[in-house]
Amino acid sequence: AESLLNIMVVGTSEAIVMIESGAKEVKEETVVDAIEFAHTEIKKICAALNDLRAKVGKPKRAVTAPEFDTAYYKDLEKKIGARLTVVGDRPEQANLFKIAGNFMIASALETMGEAAALLRKGDVDPANFFDVLTAGLFSAPVYQVYSKLVVERKYEPAGFKLSLGLKDAGLTLAAARELEVSLPLASVIHDHYVEAKAAGWGDKDWSSLARLAAARAGLKD
Repeated sequence: AESLLNIMVVGTSEAIVMIESGAKEVKEETVVDAIEFAHTEIKKICAALNDLRAKVGKPKRAVTAPEFDTAYYKDLEKKIGARLTVVGDRPEQANLFKIAGNFMIASALETMGEAAALLRKGDVDPANFFDVLTAGLFSAPVYQVYSKLVVERKYEPAGFKLSLGLKDAGLTLAAARELEVSLPLASVIHDHYVEAKAAGWGDKDWSSLARLAAARAGLKD
């Protein structure tokens, strides 16, 4: 039988490093529970490897982390400027940095989609609305670029697939649960991505959240 959720989790005894998944319509709790279950099993595997190493009597190979190359960093900084930053000294910190950034983008997509649906329902032109706002208070590239996709309802070709947005939404919730942080908006976005993927939009751009908002408002695509 086909599984509703296929997920591969890679990690260490201390943290999850990578997740790849695909799903039909499943509950948020199911995805998070699957990630936590996988991490529990990963810890068991790591413990078994450490136990085997101890029985064999072979010391663990010491790996010396390379020293921070200040000259290389400065050279990169000259080339890409403010886009380069040091997040921390642990890989999971950089991973959380990326997850939080994608969560913010997804949040913007959700609000733009809902705003567009509200305006269309009230017979107000979303194009005019976004032209005004993205020329001032909302002049960030994420609003300027994605508002055009929302207005034009252009979700193909995908710049970033909706299925990948769903994966990142799951990562956000998993991190929130592990760190004991309440993220109600992340839960809403995750559920909407699940609904959109179930509608067959997994390969469309992740801004298709706007299409879902329109459909929920009773608007035709």
